[in-house]
Amino acid sequence: MKTLAQVPPLHGLPLALLGIFLLLSACGRTPPAAYYHLSAVDPGRQGSPMEAIGEAIGEAAIGEAAIGIGPVRLPDYLDRPQIVNLEGSNRLQLAEGHRWAEPLKVSIPRTIRENLATALATEKLFYFPWNQAVDYQIPVEIVRFEGVGYQMAHLEAI
Repeated sequence: MKTLAQVPPLHGLPLALLGIFLLLSACGRTPPAAYYHLSAVDPGRQGSPMEAIGEAIGEAAIGEAAIGIGPVRLPDYLDRPQIVNLEGSNRLQLAEGHRWAEPLKVSIPRTIRENLATALATEKLFYFPWNQAVDYQIPVEIVRFEGVGYQMAHLEAI
């Protein structure tokens, strides 16, 4: 049996424990989030709805009219940075690793404006609340907007 005087000193043990702790903590990190933003429809893309939108609204009828976009209303479950995915018929899953780069309350009106500017060939589009009188108002209520299978999205608005 060894006495206390015969036990070798453990000078390297704290350093070894620190190294093991650092290795184990590195394994537990979550991957960085991926960020996404909504973008306008590419007007040059085949099957683009931009031309049809312009014809349906009637570019001649718009002329120099000022168009107000908004207010845009979202369901409360979309007022968050995580992308919401539909799992089954009634279950929503927050995708922690997939987030919006900006709030949807900002990106949806911006995207609508970009699409209308292209379709109607006008820049007289204003966000709600507007600082001037508008001739037309486009209020938008998003009823649902969820990812489906991480490949597609379902959007329903009125």
